[in-house]
Amino acid sequence: MMMTKTRAAIFSLAVVGYFAINASFETAFAAGKTRVGVLSLRGAGEGVVRAKISAALKANGFLVVGSDQLESSASGLGVSLDSDKGLNAVAKELNVSAFVSGELSKKKASLTVKNGADGSVLGEDSFAGPNPKKIAAAVGSTFWRQLGPAVRQGKPPSGAKTKAVIAEEAPPPPEEASEEAPAGAPPPAAEERPRKKSRRAAAEAEPEAAATAEPEAAVAKSRSKPEPEEGGPEGALPALTLGIGANGMNRSLSWHQDVNSVLAPYSLGAGPQAAVWLEAYPAAFTTAGFASRIGIFGGFNQGFGVNSTANMGATKLSTSFQDFLAGAKLRWPVGIFAPYASVAYGAQSFKLTTQGGTGPMIPSVAYKFIRIGIGSRADFTPHLSADLGAAFMLLTDAGKNAGEIKSSTYFPGTTGNAIDIGASLAYRFTKILGARAGIDFRQYGLSANPASGATLVAGGATDRYIFFGGGIELVLDGVSGAVADDEKEPASASPGGGKSAPAQGEGGDQGGGGEKEN
Repeated sequence: MMMTKTRAAIFSLAVVGYFAINASFETAFAAGKTRVGVLSLRGAGEGVVRAKISAALKANGFLVVGSDQLESSASGLGVSLDSDKGLNAVAKELNVSAFVSGELSKKKASLTVKNGADGSVLGEDSFAGPNPKKIAAAVGSTFWRQLGPAVRQGKPPSGAKTKAVIAEEAPPPPEEASEEAPAGAPPPAAEERPRKKSRRAAAEAEPEAAATAEPEAAVAKSRSKPEPEEGGPEGALPALTLGIGANGMNRSLSWHQDVNSVLAPYSLGAGPQAAVWLEAYPAAFTTAGFASRIGIFGGFNQGFGVNSTANMGATKLSTSFQDFLAGAKLRWPVGIFAPYASVAYGAQSFKLTTQGGTGPMIPSVAYKFIRIGIGSRADFTPHLSADLGAAFMLLTDAGKNAGEIKSSTYFPGTTGNAIDIGASLAYRFTKILGARAGIDFRQYGLSANPASGATLVAGGATDRYIFFGGGIELVLDGVSGAVADDEKEPASASPGGGKSAPAQGEGGDQGGGGEKEN
């Protein structure tokens, strides 16, 4: 009974600790999503570039405050958005954490992220392209990787208000943005009725039509395929992580209320293990919607080359151990964090065999369990991330074979549960290659439940494991909301040459390209 209360208390502390850690970022989102203001950019084609910025922000869980509402608030407050003081006043009025501003030239977009609290510059970068459409594509595919960490650092001023965000009209689609048209150019004349051409005129027109068709085909092709990027899809959590490495495992087994004092304690300093692990979100390769948040995960550890001792070193024991875990996970990105919940089935065995003579009374174990976990990933920079998790493990078996704890030699009525707490730090060296190091604490609380008249009588045992180690990882990113939005085929133009109609679902508040998960 005492052991049950102890396990419950330990698990309760783990859960409370988890929520205490998450409280630090949940507070930031208590009043809704973190708000980012996207100011009007200076230069031709700014509407399309601004739409790409908004899409990347929405894909990563931010609420976009558009330029119209920013300018309206600035006007009402009598301030200018060109000054830090004006930005601070508007940020306080609209609870904005960061602002994105910039300028566009023929060959690049120069963007800046400023802090809502004081107007200070958090980050700035440029996005190059041969024309406005290519520049917009570059912004859409790489904005979050280059400036996302700066956006995440933004904070609203103290005492900020929370006014409703007004949706803006959707900016013109990319095909309507002029590539070379100077400011103030007159609109094209209304289309005239087609006239019958002479053979000579038709012949002269053919080369010109062919020359025009080639760049149009190239533009259409570029719309159907995202721009290649150097740093990986922007704003995307990994769709696949596959790792291989090595661990050290420490074990400590102690008994409680051993009436006859015949059960031997056991400890192992650091047993080596080979380790592999996997986490995959298959839908994240093709979508940034809800399906991309559902994944599978698993791991396998195998001990090797270990002999241990008991009875103060007098008895040598052949020692083998392994464990595996496989399950499903649901993650839910919120800013730099991606909280998750998981359920899995697992097994862990630790076998001891005496190398001649009479062995000590130390049972082997073969645990099987259902693991229910919670945790969170945190992306501090595009390269550095951390993971913290805790789980409750419902023990379904502890091992019934000869020499194991539930065999007739020991305690057939053994029951128990466990807790599992882990933390790891990962660093990506390249687009697809990284390293991870971590530590994991696992403790089983066992109740022996001896039968009446049994030879062995004990209250139970505590079986504690600490795993520490690391390895290398292959990491493949999923698509971001911005890239997924680029992959949507635009509506075709009408035969009369008019503007193409927006696709269903496009509008002022839906430019994010779908929900963002990783």
